[in-house]
Amino acid sequence: MLHGQCACGDVRYQADIGSGRRRYCTCVLCRLASGEAVVVGVDLPASALRWCAGEPVFYGAATSQLRHGFCANCGSALCTLRQDGTLSLDVSTLDDCAAIGVRSHVHADYRRGPAPLSMAL
Repeated sequence: MLHGQCACGDVRYQADIGSGRRRYCTCVLCRLASGEAVVVGVDLPASALRWCAGEPVFYGAATSQLRHGFCANCGSALCTLRQDGTLSLDVSTLDDCAAIGVRSHVHADYRRGPAPLSMAL
C-alpha cells in the first residue's frame, strides 16, 4: 500500500498499485492537464485507491472518455478517471514515487524530438 497527496496536503490517498500498469504518457490530453511534457502514471481500478483526506475535483464532461482530478486548493494533478472505471494515478504525487518502476511508454508518437536522457530507466 502506497500513500500520496497533493502539494498542499488537502487531498491525501492510499493506493494498492499491485500489478497496475506503470507507464509514461505523452498524449496531448495528459500534457495539457498536467502542464508537463511527460506524465508518469500507474493504471489501476478505481477501487484500488482510497481518499484518506479530501477528494479531488474532476473536470471533463461525465460522458467524455477522460476526467482529470486535481486539488481544488493547490491545483495539483492527481489522477485521470476513465469512462470504464479505471484510473491513472499521477506517480509524482506518491510520497515515495521511486517505489514503483515504469514499464511502458504510451502515446510516444506525440513527442516532438528525442526524449531527454533523464527519462531513461
